[in-house]
Amino acid sequence: MGKPTPNISEADLLRTAGALDLLGLWLGPYLVSGYDCQASRFEFRPYPEYICPVEVKKRSKAFGYQIENYRTLPRAVVLCINHDLENPPQDIDVIELPVLGSYLAGTG
Repeated sequence: MGKPTPNISEADLLRTAGALDLLGLWLGPYLVSGYDCQASRFEFRPYPEYICPVEVKKRSKAFGYQIENYRTLPRAVVLCINHDLENPPQDIDVIELPVLGSYLAGTG
């Protein structure tokens, strides 16, 4: 088993912001309440740009808190290192960073 991954911090997001921007994801300001990055933008060519809040999690399963405690969830994206959330709601997309990296490198 590998070394445990520490919690994701604002500094981690700042270090990856340039690379994510090149991939078509611009993270909005990191907030303390609500979704982590509410004013995030996605632009995956050739599709039009859209704005969607992003929740940053070490494990997507941690998003279960929002699913259980909020009656109505807006469309949102969970950006995570490990995707282990079973059956996410239809309006919640999950981006698992290692899988995205492998796909973009042509090894996934």
